[in-house]
Amino acid sequence: MSSCLAVPMGLARFAPPANPRLRTVPNDPSLPVKRNFRGALVIDPSQQHDTGPAQGSWRRQRFDWARGTVHRSGAELRQAGPLMSAYGQAAAQLPRGLPVLINLADPLHALAAFYGILAQGRPCGIGDDRIAASAPPGTFHVLDTQLPPHDPRDMPVSPQPSLFITFTGGTTGTPKAILRDQSSWLYSFARQGIVPNDRVAVLGALSHSLALYATVEALHQMADVYLLSGLRPRAQLDAIRGHDVTVLYATPTQLKLLGGSASCPAVTRLFVGGGAFDASARTQAEALFPNARIVVFYGTSETSFITVSDAKTPAGSVGKAYPGVTLKIDSDGLILAHSPMIFKDYLFSGGTMAHRRGGFVSVGDRGRIDDNGFVWLTGRADRIVSISDQSVSLDDVARQITERTGLDHVAAIALPDAKRGHAIGIVVCGDPDLVWRNTSDLPKIRQVIAVQNWPVLASGKTDYPAIAALFAEPEP
Repeated sequence: MSSCLAVPMGLARFAPPANPRLRTVPNDPSLPVKRNFRGALVIDPSQQHDTGPAQGSWRRQRFDWARGTVHRSGAELRQAGPLMSAYGQAAAQLPRGLPVLINLADPLHALAAFYGILAQGRPCGIGDDRIAASAPPGTFHVLDTQLPPHDPRDMPVSPQPSLFITFTGGTTGTPKAILRDQSSWLYSFARQGIVPNDRVAVLGALSHSLALYATVEALHQMADVYLLSGLRPRAQLDAIRGHDVTVLYATPTQLKLLGGSASCPAVTRLFVGGGAFDASARTQAEALFPNARIVVFYGTSETSFITVSDAKTPAGSVGKAYPGVTLKIDSDGLILAHSPMIFKDYLFSGGTMAHRRGGFVSVGDRGRIDDNGFVWLTGRADRIVSISDQSVSLDDVARQITERTGLDHVAAIALPDAKRGHAIGIVVCGDPDLVWRNTSDLPKIRQVIAVQNWPVLASGKTDYPAIAALFAEPEP
């Protein structure tokens, strides 16, 4: 039998997705389980669980969140609805006052826990071992044990939408835990162009905000979602091609790792964010996805979208302000953003934090806005170092090396130097001699290291702590 959990209408909130046909990758057998955001949890009658009579009203409700399909590999998917009930009821028994950190390896369980716990009005977020280990004591209730399914009829639902938590990628250090209002993501869902017939692939892990956003956005639009973070790049590409994926969310690093020579003609939109998308990366992406409209956005976990670019954007620019975003540059060159998508606060943070100024937020990125409204980044404040009394952007050094050598992966790290203040260490995938032959006019480069496998975080971004660990003690 089917069962329904009713939630009051008119609230901007997350709740379980509706109407998904949950299948596996790559075998893709159909396992129908109907789930619905903000209103109903409907278990398909074909399930083995007797969950009571249907309430029959869920199809007439309007829901703010997703009713799509989740595709993933590995585990039995028939338990999606009862799993949400299990995790929701488990969260309801926890003492109030602390949010819940979901640290479950199985993405189906992680998503079920996310929606089930939010339905209790409890703030929660999906993390991983690294995030759990770095969180200060007493910050979270940590959920790291998979639960068996539970009868959804017993699951209470809070009448108020809960805040939720996302995490930064931790590119340069400890990930930051970010508290958000659900409406801050709902704002952009209708503006991305995802439609019910789309098949959306997400390459990153759900512990990173971009991957979680892409998953929930696609579900909100009743699209099918393929979670591919557990696959190797070649297998990811095979899944994209084999399932005729139409929309792909990826970071520039993830796109470069895909490689591949056979194109994916079904992809019509490629959303790229989370790093610099250089000319060589664009050329590779255009060859791999020849029918795709490439949309490159600049933003952060704290701000969500700041700018968006398209085919008319000049090379090197990150585009113009995203709809609803107001931008300005302060006297120090910092980019300040104001929008409905700004986060509420940090639960904890490491490294550079966002600063608020009269309703505007800066995350430490520097740039300029030209007369046509295009934004040009000049580097992050925490990636600018002093070399012989000159300010040097490490990101700009890496960009110049990429342009001059054609290497796919380049990272620049600051190394201590007693005479100059700092020197630069370079890590590449490829021939290190290309760096030495093309950088005589750049600031002092002390050491170049070549690696076969590029260090990547769960967010799909370069793992700078791992890059820094490759270097020996500074030379005398």
